[in-house]
Order: sequence, then C-alpha cells, then structure tokens
Amino acid sequence: MMKKVINKISKKRSMASSRSTRKAKSSGRSSAGKARRKSVTSTEFMNLVERKAYEMWESRGYGHGGDQGDWYEAEKAVNSLYKVK
Repeated sequence: MMKKVINKISKKRSMASSRSTRKAKSSGRSSAGKARRKSVTSTEFMNLVERKAYEMWESRGYGHGGDQGDWYEAEKAVNSLYKVK
C-alpha cells in the first residue's frame, strides 16, 4: 500500500515538472528562467540609458548630484532588457 502512495507522488511530481518545463519554453524563457533580451544597436542602447537616467533624475526631483549613480543604475536596468548587436 505504501509503495502505491509513493508511486503516485512520484508520478505527480514528474508530471508537474514536465508541465513547468513546457510552460517555460512556450513563454520564451529558458529552463533557467531568463527572458530573451531584444537586440539593439549601440546608439539605441545609449539613448535608452540616457532616457532611463533622466527619468531617475526626474523622480528624485531634479536634485543636484547623483548623476553618475543614476547613469550606472540606468545602464544596469537597460542591460537587463536589451543586448547590444
């Protein structure tokens, strides 16, 4: 009786695992869970970083200083979404 219960649990886990793998593949994600990044040119990348850094500066109330920090954070944010061709 105990073997039957263990077999059922094993089958359920196996089925759940294969479902999650199929779902990850169909959603455009690898099994590691990373999304595919869109390719952009270096000029487009820099424009996106510039816009993002400006938005960050704007959200800080246009305060003086912190421009380099905003730029580095903007680069990280854009780099997580896009890759340069």
